[in-house]
Amino acid sequence: MIFSTFLFGCDYSYQKQIGEYYFLRAVNSPVTMSIGFGYSEINEGLIDQTVFEAYWNEEFILAKRHPSKGINVTDIERDRVDYYIIKKIEFGNERASEYVDGPLTKDVYSKRIIELGLKEEAMHSLIFNDLK
Repeated sequence: MIFSTFLFGCDYSYQKQIGEYYFLRAVNSPVTMSIGFGYSEINEGLIDQTVFEAYWNEEFILAKRHPSKGINVTDIERDRVDYYIIKKIEFGNERASEYVDGPLTKDVYSKRIIELGLKEEAMHSLIFNDLK
């Protein structure tokens, strides 16, 4: 699924479940797109803004992000891409952040997903073209 149009403004809010306890979320601006873990009342941030691609299956989440320093499109560092691999866990005693591998370089990310037998094209996906 590809999203390419966003409304920029103060009332912007987006949340999409990408696993039982995992979600993509942005508040106030699409630029704040991040990945979190938990429930609405109790949650842990895993990947900060600006996530522009996410892939997931039952066991893993793959994500690509541009670092950003604000909520405006001009705040995105589009010349830098950080890659992440998240091993999904159940909600409980463990911190999900301990299962986040990244930020990784493109080469390391590519090698690790091959080792794990993962293919982006075989996973559920969201791509936010306006944030790429």
